[in-house]
Amino acid sequence: MKKATVILITLMFACVCNAQWKVQVEDDGFDDKHYVASVMSKDGEAKMNLILYDGNVVLAMETPEISYIKHYSKVEFTFKIKGENKICEIGGFASSGSSMLLLVPKDGGHTDLGRLFTEEFLSDFKNASLVKVKITYAVPYRGTSYDTYEEYVFNMTGSTNAFNRVSKQK
Repeated sequence: MKKATVILITLMFACVCNAQWKVQVEDDGFDDKHYVASVMSKDGEAKMNLILYDGNVVLAMETPEISYIKHYSKVEFTFKIKGENKICEIGGFASSGSSMLLLVPKDGGHTDLGRLFTEEFLSDFKNASLVKVKITYAVPYRGTSYDTYEEYVFNMTGSTNAFNRVSKQK
């Protein structure tokens, strides 16, 4: 019995640590069915999503317990490609009080949805084995606020298939 318990715990830990992109069909009953791709961070705390919006693929982050009070946050991606790190600074915006951050080009806003995936960014996204994400955001404090950050690491196994499935849905 102890062996079975240890094996089960090990398998559960391995599943969380080796999370990869998954594509699923979303059907809320109001809009047309559509594909959404997602991957959980290695620590199981955050989720990265690919969503098709107005004909373009949008990258979004769902984070735990973070309620963004400013509309714009600084986001840094570190793509690990063939053992080398490539840093890319982008932006993210959210409705005040939301834990969903929509990612856009640096200094972009809601009108830049779907413009993040330039040829270079898409190539890095598809070729990375890991992505580290650092989100810098404001925290309210005594009538003002201060900046802090959260970091997450994502396994990018299956990212090419996930992007292609979301971008080519009919």
